[in-house]
Amino acid sequence: KKAEKLETEREDNAKKGGQYLNPRYIPTEADKEEEARKQAELRERAKKQIANDYTIALTAEERSLSSNFEANRGRLPWPVASGFISDHFGRNKHPVFTKIETENYGIDILTKKGSPAYAIFAGEVLSVIYFAGAGQTVIVNHGAYYTVYSKLSNVGVRKGQKIALKQVLGNVMTDETGASKVHFELWSIGANGAAKKENPETWVRGQ
Repeated sequence: KKAEKLETEREDNAKKGGQYLNPRYIPTEADKEEEARKQAELRERAKKQIANDYTIALTAEERSLSSNFEANRGRLPWPVASGFISDHFGRNKHPVFTKIETENYGIDILTKKGSPAYAIFAGEVLSVIYFAGAGQTVIVNHGAYYTVYSKLSNVGVRKGQKIALKQVLGNVMTDETGASKVHFELWSIGANGAAKKENPETWVRGQ
């Protein structure tokens, strides 16, 4: 029995190539430990690669969604049917205190009272949150991208729901000054899952 087992091991080793081309070579315990160490090292490298590139961790469906989203850069629709950008992305001067600058992570679009807010691309609702002063907020996942729709008076979607392009998410709220603005942000996910704010004006088409 033992002889048959050794012969089987020799035959298996002969098929592996390299140092195992010698059909009489039987791995020692040290060889087996070294092989186990190499395999553990390869697995660790794979884990690090996934951690350093968020897109590797995405499903095939999410990667496809991300690619389609990227392919439509500059051609994506606005989150509202009409209006104009009242506050641009990045640093803006305060409308009253001109020496003060504010940081805008997205854009604010002044629109008609009660206007519906639309999803600019297909995706899945990541969360629906309420913020005092900013009304309802809907965050939609598009694979390696996220879009954020804030200052909504009501919401017609729920967390985990799959949504289509231009699906209504809710209605724009009107603040105490009588202005109806939707706050819109766009984020990309890069290495190590780090979020990067994008300028929405470079992604949506002009009105």
